Amino acid sequence: MSFNLTETFPTLGNAPITEAIIDIRCELPADVPLERLADFAQGIEDRFSEPIKRQRIEARIEFHPGAAPKLASPGAAPDGYLFRSEKEHLVAQARLDGFTLSRLRPYHSGDKFVEQARELWEQYIRAARPTKVTRLAIRNVNRIEVDPGADLQRYLLTGPEIARALPQQMLGFFMRVVIPDPSGAVAIINETLGQPAPGASTMPLIFDVDAFRETALQPGDPEIWNTLGVLRILKNRIFFRSLTAETLEAFR
Repeated sequence: MSFNLTETFPTLGNAPITEAIIDIRCELPADVPLERLADFAQGIEDRFSEPIKRQRIEARIEFHPGAAPKLASPGAAPDGYLFRSEKEHLVAQARLDGFTLSRLRPYHSGDKFVEQARELWEQYIRAARPTKVTRLAIRNVNRIEVDPGADLQRYLLTGPEIARALPQQMLGFFMRVVIPDPSGAVAIINETLGQPAPGASTMPLIFDVDAFRETALQPGDPEIWNTLGVLRILKNRIFFRSLTAETLEAFR
């Protein structure tokens, strides 16, 4: 099989994914109580843990003439439940604003992950009775081990660049790039250097790709999964075209 890195991609036997995420934002009827979301795992209790209440924390900065900015926080409020499957390495969120499924290490395959998300979305529909899907997203958080002080261009084709007249080593950085796609989707690339583990000889480079699209779909519309398929292709295209051949070879 050939891979043109447009719609077909190689399978990496040692993919650097630490977390894969499918997120479906939606609107719920006003009369759906928070407690109803605890029924998400009804019928599949053998796979998922007891629900854990999820807290949403919001904060805002207030600006007033002649005064210093003030950080104001209304505090935490529950907005849904977490469900964990240790055996399947899954974390599901059933919230008042949507459903999220995360797959943790070890990762298996994108096809399997989408299949699991589709099954569990039906569980969410039954419990939450959403009326409209407003946003779809697929995201992969990757951890790539790099040599401390190495030129990041050895690993990245999309990355920070230091003027050649300056020292090329860096101890840390954070980069965020927002890319529009002709399909109507948007991709956000976040890159940073994390903290190495004690005694480690390498540093973790976090390469985070989030592809999303605003929608107005019915909860049972197959276009949800067609759109997620398009977002998955976009996310993969960015991943494979942003890393060097040397880096990708290490993950085969």
